[in-house]
Amino acid sequence: IFKIMKIKSSLFYFLLILPLLFQFNFANGKAIRPDAHAPISVMADHFHGSGDFMFSYRLMHMSMSGYVKDSKAISELQLEDNNNKMFATDMMMRMHMFGMMVGVTDFLTLMVVANLIENKMNMYSEMMGKHEMSRFGLGDGNISALVRIFDFQKKHFLHLQLGVGVPYNNFTNNDHPPHHGDEKLRSPYAMQLGGGTWSPVFSITYRGQSENFSWGLQPSTILRFNKNSEGWNYGNQYNIKTWLAGKLNDNLSSSLSLDFDYRDKINGGDRELNLKTPSAYTENYGGFKMYFGYGMNFLLPLRFHEHSRFAFEFKIPLILNGNGVQMKEDYTFIFGMQYDFNLKLYQ
Repeated sequence: IFKIMKIKSSLFYFLLILPLLFQFNFANGKAIRPDAHAPISVMADHFHGSGDFMFSYRLMHMSMSGYVKDSKAISELQLEDNNNKMFATDMMMRMHMFGMMVGVTDFLTLMVVANLIENKMNMYSEMMGKHEMSRFGLGDGNISALVRIFDFQKKHFLHLQLGVGVPYNNFTNNDHPPHHGDEKLRSPYAMQLGGGTWSPVFSITYRGQSENFSWGLQPSTILRFNKNSEGWNYGNQYNIKTWLAGKLNDNLSSSLSLDFDYRDKINGGDRELNLKTPSAYTENYGGFKMYFGYGMNFLLPLRFHEHSRFAFEFKIPLILNGNGVQMKEDYTFIFGMQYDFNLKLYQ
């Protein structure tokens, strides 16, 4: 406990003094702004002009421990009383996101995202003791078109995302628990790397800015109409993100954000999944969650690539009102790098 408190205290003071470390003007009066992009956790937040290319990398790390039911913590003893033969003591989810955006015209940008996912879940049961479930591999991707609706006086921007989630068919992974010999047991839904369905993705993003501040709003949804070959899908997802950012200087900005997320329960079920653990039951997925985030964007001082930047965001849950029994999310940390250029500069 003291170790966790020390880490949280150190992180708090780091975030507090970080703006003071960058009180230098590298941008030489350019119109490029560090807060021209949303907090790094917001995807499809901006569009590009004709001939623009952007490559990006994001690392998202989520830590979970303990369980909650109806927004209240429950003990491991209560889990056992509900006929759970095993349960996770903690879980780590890590996602590497590789993205590319291409400005086809000044009104149309294409975006492609590929995901590499790592999941680890420490399990406990009376029969098997402590053991680990782990998974690493490609997850579902995304292909989208971003359509500019309006750009008013370079102060107010609105664009639409029309996309589709692309399945990699990585949803039938198995584990080899101890004391089971060569027997393979189907991993719970939370340990699968994808959902195996083609899923329409829609969002609309508004961004506004003044001399020293910027703000934005992005409602989005992922719709899952069909089921995968095992007879299930993750259910629809509805999300609203909003943020406020302020310029600390020409190269550095900080942001505050709120993230409202609602997800349906899992539809259907995997007939091969027979584990008696909370993450194996479809009724223990979905629900409403709300997060608070603090982030920073840093515009790199490169003479010919002034759009390049790195950013981070730290998010904590404010409301965890999930369905059934779910693991408690402790925090999420996102780090990202973005590098963009225009081919016309080299013609």
